[in-house]
Amino acid sequence: MIILYTANNYREIMEETMDKMTAFGVVESEKYQNLFDEPILNIWLGRSKRSVWNPDSYFNNNYIADWFSDDLVREMVQDVDLTEVISYKLAYDWQGDPMNTLEISGGVKTLIMMYKIPHFLANGDSMGDNCAKWLELISKRVNCTMTLSHCMKFGAGRLDARPFHARFLNNMAVTKVYGDYYANLALLWDEQGEMPDDIYPFVGQS
Repeated sequence: MIILYTANNYREIMEETMDKMTAFGVVESEKYQNLFDEPILNIWLGRSKRSVWNPDSYFNNNYIADWFSDDLVREMVQDVDLTEVISYKLAYDWQGDPMNTLEISGGVKTLIMMYKIPHFLANGDSMGDNCAKWLELISKRVNCTMTLSHCMKFGAGRLDARPFHARFLNNMAVTKVYGDYYANLALLWDEQGEMPDDIYPFVGQS
């Protein structure tokens, strides 16, 4: 028996099929794909088994020497660690003593990886408040995503009405000012949990 489809009923059948596929999680992640294309800071309030929990080890095994030639990387290391990068092998600490560049802190290593590795899923708890301004800066250049389970300080607090652009993946809220960030923290704080795999449709980094 030959079945002939009109344009209309073919469209209906395809829509029904896609609905069923989505129900089974086959294409669920595709609707989140565009969230990770344009520069912005994505925040999942909670944790993920796919985020990098040991930034020192991951960085030391995956870094590229040319990263340390980037002026922004050098500025981040200087500001966060009070360390001057000379080359990918040599740096000087705040006392002026020579050190291996790989001895920089886990916090600044996380910043560098968020900046340099596409779709890197960072553990925001590996960074201190001194990393916050750099997160803002690099997320204006590239798409950055991190999990967070503490109140990282952005701006001057909940009454700060200056512009701040970030997205909470928990509720897809996009902040316009610093105050929005703190409002969403308060709203979502008691609902922290594991990030669903379909929200972040990339291979885990850990």
